[in-house]
Amino acid sequence: MASGRRFGRALASVLTGVRTGFSLLWLVLAALLIFGATGAARVTFDDALLRFFRSDFPAYEEFLDVARAFESDSNDVIVLIEADDLADPKVLTAVSDFLLDAQFVEGVRAAVSPLSLQVTGADGAAGPLVAFPLPDRATMAARLDEERAGNAALRRLMGPDRRAMVAILPLAAPGADFQEGRAGQIDALAGLTDKAEAASGARLRLTGYPVLRDRVSRGLVSDVVLLNLIGAAVGFVVAVIALRSVILGVLTLAGPLVAFPLPDRATMAAR
Repeated sequence: MASGRRFGRALASVLTGVRTGFSLLWLVLAALLIFGATGAARVTFDDALLRFFRSDFPAYEEFLDVARAFESDSNDVIVLIEADDLADPKVLTAVSDFLLDAQFVEGVRAAVSPLSLQVTGADGAAGPLVAFPLPDRATMAARLDEERAGNAALRRLMGPDRRAMVAILPLAAPGADFQEGRAGQIDALAGLTDKAEAASGARLRLTGYPVLRDRVSRGLVSDVVLLNLIGAAVGFVVAVIALRSVILGVLTLAGPLVAFPLPDRATMAAR
C-alpha cells in the first residue's frame, strides 16, 4: 500500500511537471507569434540592392558597362519635365515653384536646372537665364533658343524643341534610419510633382538611382510579406485538414511570422 501511494504521488508530480511544461511552451509560442506579427510591420531591406541581381547574365554585364561609362552620384534624383513648350510662363512658374519647394524637403540640396543657369547678357553683365518676372512666351522662347546654341550646360539640360528638360536634385544622407528617411524624401518630392502638374499641365517624372532603389525595395518588401502570408495560410489549412486540429494549425503560424526580416539598423547607419 505504501509503495502504491508513493507511486501515485510520483506520477502526480510528473503530470504536474508536464502540465507546467506545456503551459510554458504555450507562453513561448504566444511570444513568438506576437514577435512575428509586430515584425511584419517593420519588414525592410538593406538598401544595397545590387547584390540581389549580381549574376553572370549578359544583361548584368551590360548594366556594369553602362554604369562605368556614365558614372553619376547615386544620391541624385533626376526630374524629367515635359510640356508642349517650356517657354510658356505658366509652365516655368510651376517648375520654379516646384524646385523652390523641393529644396525645403529635408536632405535636398541646391537644385541644378536651366532655371539655375547664369548667362552673360548683351551688356556683359551676368544674370539668370530665366529672369522674373517672366516675359511672354515668344520672348522667352527666343532667349532659350539663342542661349542653347552657345551654352553646353543648357544643351545638356533642355531638348532642342523646348519640349523636355531635366532638373537634378542632389540628396544628402537622411540619417541613421536610411531606408525610411529616403522613402520620406521620395514621397515628399512625388507630392510636389503632383502639385506642379496640376498647376501647369506639364508632366513631371522622378527617376535616378534613389527613386529606382526605393521602388525596387518597396516591391521586394511587398513580395516577402505576400509570400510569408501565403505560406502561413497554406500551412494552417494543411495542418487543420491533415491533423484535424485547429490548435496544431495555429502552431504552424509561428515559423512564417517569425521569418519576417527586421531592419538591420547598424548596416543602414553605416551606409
